[in-house]
Amino acid sequence: MIPVHYLLCFFVCALLSGIPVAGADDDDNDDDPISGLLTLPLSVQHTMPIETQPAQRLQLKARLSHYGSVLDLTALLSFRGQCLANKQMMVQAQAQFNISQAALARVQTMYRNKATSLRALEQQKRQWFADQAALNTATLRYHILIRKTRLQWRQLADIFCQQHGQVVDLVTGNSKIIAIPRPHQAVMSAVNTLDINISGVQQTITVQPLPNIDVFDVVRQTSQILFITHDEHLHNKQHFNVQLPLAGPAQHGLFIPASAMLWHLGQAFVYIKVDPEHFRHQNIDHYTAVKKGYLVFDNIKPGDEVVVRGGQILLSYEFRSQIPDDD
Repeated sequence: MIPVHYLLCFFVCALLSGIPVAGADDDDNDDDPISGLLTLPLSVQHTMPIETQPAQRLQLKARLSHYGSVLDLTALLSFRGQCLANKQMMVQAQAQFNISQAALARVQTMYRNKATSLRALEQQKRQWFADQAALNTATLRYHILIRKTRLQWRQLADIFCQQHGQVVDLVTGNSKIIAIPRPHQAVMSAVNTLDINISGVQQTITVQPLPNIDVFDVVRQTSQILFITHDEHLHNKQHFNVQLPLAGPAQHGLFIPASAMLWHLGQAFVYIKVDPEHFRHQNIDHYTAVKKGYLVFDNIKPGDEVVVRGGQILLSYEFRSQIPDDD
């Protein structure tokens, strides 16, 4: 952004020096073959920070401007604690039942050999039934907990009830799960990076897809695409915008830096240097944001010298040229 005082000084100098502007209300320019262009003599350009860069071809996979968030794992972490506790109770109940079953078999053998009493046998049977009931209760409690959690979290419930490295990273916060509402368009399957925007800050994060897990968002009434990322700049429940790669043919266009694109009354445009002293105001109707700039689909050609620095100065100078003379 050019400081206001710089522009004011430029206007004063330009007015005093009488810089010509092609396309202004001047009868002498009716036969000028380059009328309609912005004329800026080289002597004036030397005092201005104007830089150009040729437009270059760029091939880009089709992408969708979408949104997503870091999944809130609070409920899953709570579930994990309950799941591991219930699993431990089930393991202990199974071990106790195995002991009772072995003891019952031993007492039955002893009773058949008349080495123990009927009372001892019946007492061991009661213990066996009690341990079997405890095992059935622990098993039922564990499976009810799993099935209840699966209603909301689907396969994530099974993942969070295990003891492998991926879950440990999620529990300790070393990795996070990104959830993106599934769009109508088909998303590219092999996605290893995502370009996201958080509060105007663009960044690329490395992700690992979770293709076989489908979690339903009850608020938006849609399923979600899930990714795991180890990016430490993301926080729990954080929302962001994302450029989602789509399946299908690539997009072809011309790349221009972000500093080259200007807007006036909602219309995007650039300035193109057509020769050393002339610039053309070129509207841009079809474009998409990409990393560090824009992919443009119309109105410019490969090699066009696009102004990447000083565009605001040219815009101000263009506005001044449209003001009619008092005389």
